[in-house]
Amino acid sequence: MRRLRLINPRNPLNHLVESDVARRVTFGRKAVFMPLGLAVAAGVVPRAWHVEIVDECTRPVPVAKDVDLVGVTAMTCQAPRAYAIADAYRRLGVPVILGGIHPSALPEEALGHATAVAVGEAEGTLPLLAALRRGRIGTWGSFLLGFDCDTVESLRETVAFARRARLGISCYPILTPYPGTPLFDDYAAEGRILTRDWSKYNGATVVFEPKRMTARQLANCQMAAFREFYAWPSLWERLDLWPPQTWAWIINISINQGFRYYYRREHRPMPDFREAHLWEAPAGAE
Repeated sequence: MRRLRLINPRNPLNHLVESDVARRVTFGRKAVFMPLGLAVAAGVVPRAWHVEIVDECTRPVPVAKDVDLVGVTAMTCQAPRAYAIADAYRRLGVPVILGGIHPSALPEEALGHATAVAVGEAEGTLPLLAALRRGRIGTWGSFLLGFDCDTVESLRETVAFARRARLGISCYPILTPYPGTPLFDDYAAEGRILTRDWSKYNGATVVFEPKRMTARQLANCQMAAFREFYAWPSLWERLDLWPPQTWAWIINISINQGFRYYYRREHRPMPDFREAHLWEAPAGAE
């Protein structure tokens, strides 16, 4: 059974309730703020984990490589101590999750001291430990294609980035100027809206005139992006064989075969970035 240690760092606020006056009022007992949040967190951890709660306000934190994972909560006043604890465990090779109000507010700062940051309530994040126990937890990326700065080459680089980032799954919806938005109003004023058939406002159809490519080129880029990301060489690059990313492999292979089947049924080749030079040039190109 894997072991998880949940830690409440020393809280500077406790100094206010540990004064001589406070001790007399409480007949010598300590008056501390109980880490009820960690009790809630422990309650949603998958049963395959043994959970220990350590409150540094009542006893020292044992920094040792005797657990598989450490979770540290922090309000803002606790953040410096939480980061110190996290750094100490990581130096021992123990992965650390930082959570609580401060890491949720500043996840990029907290990530400098943790293996991962849990943003938001524990009820929605800690159940993911079941996936961690099985070995990644998958990542899903989504990239809008068709901004005015986009070109065929920049969109191909977008797919290359998704592959380098080793995303488990990625989708490539086409930018859609939905009616009632400033984007739609701008494109309409510029005469760039191609259709007002709302059924085509689905993220898979080009309904406006792109700036640095044609509508056909943008549509081809979307399919070429799916082809390149879900090609077999990309699958071998991105997905681990061990520990097995079973669901990621199933989804990737299904998407790969699904697109192949569709284009075979349509009796036409799937767009390929390597053949982009055969697509028509954008209007007004020199």
